[in-house]
Amino acid sequence: MKRLLVWFGVLLVVASPLVAADRYVRAGATGANNGTDWTNAWTNFNQVVWSQIGSGSTLWIAAGTYTGIFPTVNVAGITVRRATIGAHGSDTGWQASYDGQVTANPSDQLLFVDANNFTLDGVGGCGSPWRFKLNGSPGSDGQIGLSATNITIRGIEMDGSSRGGGEDAFRGGWSNDQINDLIIECNYIHDYSDYAGIHNDGIQLTAGNRVIFRYNVWSNCGQHIFLGDNAWCGSGCWVNDAEIYYNIFYNTIGTGWGSYNTISCKDCNQTSSNYTRVFNNVFAMRFSDLGAAGFRNAISWNNMNTAQLSFRNNIVIDTSLGGIPSISSANRSNNSYFNNPSSAPSETGRVISDPQFVNYAGNNYHLQSTSPNINAGFNVGLTRDLDGNTVPQGGVPEIGAYEFLGTAPPNPPTNLRAVVL
Repeated sequence: MKRLLVWFGVLLVVASPLVAADRYVRAGATGANNGTDWTNAWTNFNQVVWSQIGSGSTLWIAAGTYTGIFPTVNVAGITVRRATIGAHGSDTGWQASYDGQVTANPSDQLLFVDANNFTLDGVGGCGSPWRFKLNGSPGSDGQIGLSATNITIRGIEMDGSSRGGGEDAFRGGWSNDQINDLIIECNYIHDYSDYAGIHNDGIQLTAGNRVIFRYNVWSNCGQHIFLGDNAWCGSGCWVNDAEIYYNIFYNTIGTGWGSYNTISCKDCNQTSSNYTRVFNNVFAMRFSDLGAAGFRNAISWNNMNTAQLSFRNNIVIDTSLGGIPSISSANRSNNSYFNNPSSAPSETGRVISDPQFVNYAGNNYHLQSTSPNINAGFNVGLTRDLDGNTVPQGGVPEIGAYEFLGTAPPNPPTNLRAVVL
């Protein structure tokens, strides 16, 4: 749409700025393929034209299988979100079947974010089922690339196993390109491991500030979280002010794929005013199956101001302790250690006992009623656990990723997938 302005007899044609609007992608749509509604939706990710959307717009994705690759996100303020009945129940052309599993099988990197204020939202809770699944593409450097400020990724399953994976689920911060205000939450990132000699990680973030990893499940990654790397992109590649809380980190026995570190801080906490906070996580790296590299550390670092590193309320089981004993006793307390290959450090509130998970072999890390970690934590100011329950339930938080609600939850089904009939 254009506006015509006449000024002193001169005809000016001025392009109107795009306004925020909803746009749509739906596999199998048979309309005009212009993204304007569910009938005329784009049928694959590669057909999306960001310049036709405008800042502040939402791109809705209907259930289906997609093979396309999104164009580079170059318009600020874009949200990509899985469609749900709650959001679209009264929309023209909407059908309930559009609220279901989204599966992406791209031939290369699915998405590269190069504009600020971007959100990718699979729309679900912080536990299974994750209804937006990205199957990793071999050879790509990061299934989701990050190169902007204020990015949120939530509710996505990222699977590096089914097609040989790619190098890293997330990657960002090349050449001192600071990734500021990043939130990775409520995702399931798994099997981005040291496969066929490729150095794969859950996330490799070489430079950034104010980054948060919360309410995620990480499994069988080479390094689950890899932060900072001056050797990679120069002296400015630091990650500062990182918060890592209420995550599950675990490996399964028998993979042999070389999963070797949980949190690796290569260059973190650049100054004495920067910090890294690691609270209420579960580390179950199962050191008895060390794989190719043979470390399985809970946390390690190469160049870090450890005076600003805090480690509290974590359960560390069957995991090499790595740098935990070196963390200042003023910043380390109320952690639970069990069956680790080296001695647990002396600290206030330490628990050395079986945490008594509901089903450790089945990766259910809720606590049984007899767990010594109930009411044994330190109040770090967090207000919800991985299930979304209020913290604390009593006067004192639990150690680990879940508050105890009075009755132990049932074991979750394995390999759960949503099927919409």
